[in-house]
Parts: sequence; C-alpha cells; structure tokens
Amino acid sequence: MDAMSLSPRLALVASFVPAQARLADIGSDHAYLPAHLLLTGKISFAVAGEVAAGPLENVQHEIERTHLSETLIGRLGDGFAAIEPADKIDTVTIAGMGGRLIVDILTAGHTAGQQYQRLILQP
Repeated sequence: MDAMSLSPRLALVASFVPAQARLADIGSDHAYLPAHLLLTGKISFAVAGEVAAGPLENVQHEIERTHLSETLIGRLGDGFAAIEPADKIDTVTIAGMGGRLIVDILTAGHTAGQQYQRLILQP
C-alpha cells in the first residue's frame, strides 16, 4: 500500500471525502489517505495530524516522496489540536484506530470557533 494504491479500507474512507475538501486526517500514520486524495485531484489541501514524533516522521517522508509540500502539512498534535484555524479545514477523517480512542478524540473536542462540515469516522 502507498499513496497511489490504497487498501480497500482506506479507499472506502476516501470515497466519503467530498471533492475539493480541505481535509484533516487525524492519526494519519503514513499520510497515504491525504496524499492519495491530493495526487488524484479530489482535494485541495490537507493536514496530516500525528500525536507522536515517529509517525510524524512517516508523514514527512511521504510528503517528500510525493512532492506535496505545498498542499500537505504534517503536524504534531493530539487529535483536533493538530488543526489550526488558518487551515480552513471542512472535513476531518479519523480512521484505523479503536472506537474508544476515536470517542476520546471527539470528546476532547477542538479549538473554540472551529467547525467542520463533515466527520468521517472508521474505527
């Protein structure tokens, strides 16, 4: 699996992302999902959020490998804290982690004033 050849699970998640979305992928791991959506022209901008330095290194490697540094930002942050208001995110994906962790991320919430048109959750 890589940014051009998603797993069936990630391909299904990708199918729910609206065209020209500004996406935040929380717990992005290798950033395959946002990189794929950018490379195929489905979205215009993405943040790949990670809570730990190791996975963020994977994100950075994928950004460099796919030459997406202008449209894909890797950012260290716990859940919604990886999103900044200036990102103008309208769609958030949280996929490939346990349901309890997703609930914890949603419960912790987001920065005041931020609202998202679509949440795509795949435990």
